[in-house]
Amino acid sequence: MNPLDLPKSLRLIQNKWTRFYTCFLNGRDLTLPQFTLLLLVADEGPLPMGEIARKLYLASSSVTHLVDQLEMKKMIERKQNHKDRRSYRICLLKKGEEIVEQVRRFTVDRLSSEVREWPESEMRTVGKFFETMTRVVDRLIDETSVKGPRP
Repeated sequence: MNPLDLPKSLRLIQNKWTRFYTCFLNGRDLTLPQFTLLLLVADEGPLPMGEIARKLYLASSSVTHLVDQLEMKKMIERKQNHKDRRSYRICLLKKGEEIVEQVRRFTVDRLSSEVREWPESEMRTVGKFFETMTRVVDRLIDETSVKGPRP
């Protein structure tokens, strides 16, 4: 593969995953940004809204809107922060936990049925690729955030 084709291939995969999740979530009256917020709180536990905004690279107003929507759907709740009563932590409710588990189970089931026949050596290669790309992208993010984008 030509290294110049790699960003295009990664974008293509990202777009396809977005479509995959969107199709599944549409039947559950949930958007991908809403699910992404649920997933973050499921993985990291209760978080202040400012930290959610930072981790999802969203404006605070966008997070407030997502939290309002998910609160109305009874998937999360705002709990006052004991350390700072001016702020709130976003906590997952049972309904939110259930949808995260459903999506995870659906994704693993579908993906594992597709890759079940792959040779173990190919699975190791794919795993190594993702580990390496994670390190590369982390380094690129660090370089870009320190120096700014290069022309």
